[in-house]
Amino acid sequence: MTVHFHKPGVERVREALQKGDALTHKDALHRFGLWSLAVAIHSLKRQGMAIHSRLIFVRTSTGDKVRVALYSLDPEAGHPDEVRSE
Repeated sequence: MTVHFHKPGVERVREALQKGDALTHKDALHRFGLWSLAVAIHSLKRQGMAIHSRLIFVRTSTGDKVRVALYSLDPEAGHPDEVRSE
């Protein structure tokens, strides 16, 4: 019998950030099955990663505009779902 071990969510977030990805909670949930991106980010920051966060606006499935946190290693990173102006 083969046992497959999955990387913990924190490690998957670390790898994505190091690749240059910018992540929202929705990204972490869909890509990694991770319900609390903030906990993973806090853990990585405590390990010394210089992670930047900023609030961006995105559209919900109902079309509402909401503010969410965007995490990245690049303070100027954008996100494809970001709504910049109306």
